[in-house]
Amino acid sequence: MNLPSTDIIIYPALEISDVFFDDVTSFEHSLEISDVFFDDVTFFEHSLEISDVFFDDVTFFEHSLEISDVFFDDVTFFEHSLEISDVFFVG
Repeated sequence: MNLPSTDIIIYPALEISDVFFDDVTSFEHSLEISDVFFDDVTFFEHSLEISDVFFDDVTFFEHSLEISDVFFDDVTFFEHSLEISDVFFVG
């Protein structure tokens, strides 16, 4: 398990539980996250409500996301609102 890296910039309001961040560079606006594992995520913008999500090589999330039990691998761009449950994305 990776602990939060020193390269993380997180602001403003955050409610985060059981989250592991590796190489995350920027969190903007409110986040409510539980049981999430991030690897090589570069940018999260606007509100996120995420539970039990695993991200690998995700580069950009924009606008509101409500995600549960989702596994992302090599996803590069999410724009506008998403409500996703039990979805698997690979390459």
